[in-house]
Amino acid sequence: MTTSGHTEARAIGVSLTCRLAMLIVGLGVIALSLLSYRQLRLQAFHEQSAARLRQTQHDKELWRLRSEISMRITPEQIGVIDVPMETPGDE
Repeated sequence: MTTSGHTEARAIGVSLTCRLAMLIVGLGVIALSLLSYRQLRLQAFHEQSAARLRQTQHDKELWRLRSEISMRITPEQIGVIDVPMETPGDE
C-alpha cells in the first residue's frame, strides 16, 4: 500500500469511528428523553391518584358531617332555620 492508501484507510476508519460514536451518543440522548418522558407520565399518574384519594376522603368527611347534622336537628328547628336570606343590593 502506498502512503496515500494508508491515509485514505485511516481517514475512513476515523470517519466510521466518529459516525459510530455519534450514533451511540444519539441513541443515548433518545433513550434519556424517553426515560424522562416516562418519569413525567408516572409522576402525573401519581398526582392524579393522590387527588382522587383526597377527593374520596373529603366526600367521606362531608357525608359524616351531613349525617351528624341530620341526627342533631329536629323538625321544629328546621322552621327556625328557614329564614329568608337577603341578597346584596336588596335594601
